[in-house]
Amino acid sequence: MSKKRYKRGDEKRKKKEKKPSSRAPAPQSSFLGGRYFDLTVIVIYGILVAVLFHQFLFSNGMLFGTDSIPSGVFFRGLYRDFVREYHTLPRWDPYILGGLPFIDAMHGDTFYPTSVLKFFMPLHRAMGWKLIIHVFLAGLFVWKSSVPFLPPRDDDCSIGGDDGTSDRDATAGLVSLLRRNIAPQDILGVCFEEWKKSSPSNIRDLGDKLQSVQKVVEEQLAPPARQRNPVQDYQNIQCILTERN
Repeated sequence: MSKKRYKRGDEKRKKKEKKPSSRAPAPQSSFLGGRYFDLTVIVIYGILVAVLFHQFLFSNGMLFGTDSIPSGVFFRGLYRDFVREYHTLPRWDPYILGGLPFIDAMHGDTFYPTSVLKFFMPLHRAMGWKLIIHVFLAGLFVWKSSVPFLPPRDDDCSIGGDDGTSDRDATAGLVSLLRRNIAPQDILGVCFEEWKKSSPSNIRDLGDKLQSVQKVVEEQLAPPARQRNPVQDYQNIQCILTERN
């Protein structure tokens, strides 16, 4: 008996080993996807920005600006020197037009976060570095915030060599844009308001039907978003509009 039990246990163990795992293999990060791709894009973009501003970055000069010396350097120099001496913000600028309020007259980037650079490096260099940092960050934000106008196709519907626009018109892009900016539970109320704005003459001809539609929309917006049923309310509105007097 012991030998038979041992054989049965050995057979079960072999079957388990032969049985393929139902778990999908963990995706492996590649150079063209994932964090390595993001890091590569950031490094390449940083190099391009450095090449664009190399004359400023690898020198001790000032980034060119038509009003940098008479306006930018003067305002920020007064701000930096005043804070260093009195440890508070200047309230008054006595050197322009007989005197101007420093903060209300908008003397440059008084409260802007990158304005602290002028306290840690020469003023003419800090002004240039502030602009370069913003150029770099602006490119990154545009890259990470960009979305396609048309939604991507499903994997089952993808066609080899398809660029994502075949057999699709402008309506698909408009619907995708609306879905990204309007919650499904709010779509009925938004459409009703836009309908009233775009067709005032047709709405006036509805008479009592308009009040009934308005009531349906108000009742649809009353409960919480999760409890709304815009499809059913749309069907109710359709019945009201198609009903003969």
